[in-house]
Amino acid sequence: MSLKIIDEINKFSSYRFDENDYKVVNTRTQDMADIDEFLEIVHILDNHHIQFIMGKNYSIKIIGKR
Repeated sequence: MSLKIIDEINKFSSYRFDENDYKVVNTRTQDMADIDEFLEIVHILDNHHIQFIMGKNYSIKIIGKR
């Protein structure tokens, strides 16, 4: 995934990209998760044709490009 996309994701206050696990991690509890930010990140990944799966606590595991 490009640094541009990673920087875009890291601008969100409730999420950060974890390079070790290659996933987007929610930095808040599940109850306090920012759903709007989550949906914006999903939109960014879809627009760049990046495959992912959604995990627990509104995390997103990056699989690869389509």
